[in-house]
Amino acid sequence: MFNTSAVGFGHAERSPFTITSRTPRTVKDRAYAELSANVGQTLCKIAIHLLDKQVDSQARAFEKEGGFSERLYKVRSELKAQKRRD
Repeated sequence: MFNTSAVGFGHAERSPFTITSRTPRTVKDRAYAELSANVGQTLCKIAIHLLDKQVDSQARAFEKEGGFSERLYKVRSELKAQKRRD
């Protein structure tokens, strides 16, 4: 990486542009890395789109049917009314 020998670490000077195992070495490797990044970005966009659709659907259901507490109250009230009739 950078010259650390001046700081007293005793390492040989290395260029900041040294090729490492993580650096794509060929055009093919770079193309693969770019393709992988594009696939990841596309998958993220699809996931976000599907989550948006799910949230919209849940919002419509909440407006139409009410929330969990409201539905639970309705079911309990109906059960109590049935018990009173029996």
